[in-house]
Amino acid sequence: MALFLLGAALTLWVLVWRGAPSYGLDGEFQGSRVPPLQVHPLPASLQNWSQETRSLQGAATYLEDLQQLPIGGLIWTEFPVSVYLGDRQELNLSTLPGQQYQNWQQAVRQSLEDWTPLIPLEETTDPDAANIRFYPRKPPLTLGLDWQIPRAAAARTTFRLRWQPVGDRPPEAVTLVQQFDIDLSPDLAKPHLLGTARHELGHALGLWGHSPFVDDVMYFSRTAKPQGISPRDRDTLIAQYQQPTRLGWVVPIKP
Repeated sequence: MALFLLGAALTLWVLVWRGAPSYGLDGEFQGSRVPPLQVHPLPASLQNWSQETRSLQGAATYLEDLQQLPIGGLIWTEFPVSVYLGDRQELNLSTLPGQQYQNWQQAVRQSLEDWTPLIPLEETTDPDAANIRFYPRKPPLTLGLDWQIPRAAAARTTFRLRWQPVGDRPPEAVTLVQQFDIDLSPDLAKPHLLGTARHELGHALGLWGHSPFVDDVMYFSRTAKPQGISPRDRDTLIAQYQQPTRLGWVVPIKP
């Protein structure tokens, strides 16, 4: 839900990408003054990698395969990024076996641990304040490539945009931020549960698209042996965080 609507001069709808195998997206923001596309400083956690990687001169990435959004790079600018794990009791998932839920939790937490060296993450128990929210549920059926035959998916990642207040109350400015929801089916076998959690979390951390390389965690299709985060995944994330974005910039409420 948008905390502040600064007029209706601009309304942006981001729709589900046709043919995406493992995620969709939705979102809207409105505002009379939309931040211009600008580049944020590279996060300290990504600066820790070699200068050769950060220079991106000749680095192997799949940056060109990521979706180009009107908001620019889908990146985080405040750290750590908070992550919420959906509670089995709060979600009334009485039919979900306890062991299956524990396996789901372990997979999600392992995926957080795997990505944290690149983007600092911390778990929170507050779903409203969380930047990324994981839920142990099957995504709804979506249309297949022919737009007629429903198909099942193991996971789905969606996001929405909102204005977040900055400063004192009443705030004098806002910043445009994103919030992600990830539906991750607990029915997956352990290896694929972890691999899918890693993959979907990669989307939420900024890799909004897929890799064409089978040895990357962001490969576009499920593989027999789920992949870990590859050097190319890392280099692509570094490249993405050097792209201009409208997210994270302070916008005054009054002229």
